[in-house]
Amino acid sequence: MNEQVVALLGGPADIVLDCVTNERSLHQAVALLRRAGTLAVIGVPPRDASLPMPVVQDWEIRAMWRRDSRSTGAGGWQYR
Repeated sequence: MNEQVVALLGGPADIVLDCVTNERSLHQAVALLRRAGTLAVIGVPPRDASLPMPVVQDWEIRAMWRRDSRSTGAGGWQYR
């Protein structure tokens, strides 16, 4: 499915919003990003979840988390 999404976009995405927030959706979101893209995660996974850190590091992906949809301080985003 990732290939179909990238084809529809005309290439990898600049930013991906993950509102499902589980390990599978996090990995899929990273796979859709271009180098130096941004992953914005909204919510907290129901259990521990990991990111493919070698890809995140090598591709210089910026990951941002927000635990809820309410606005707090600097937009409520937490940069990691």
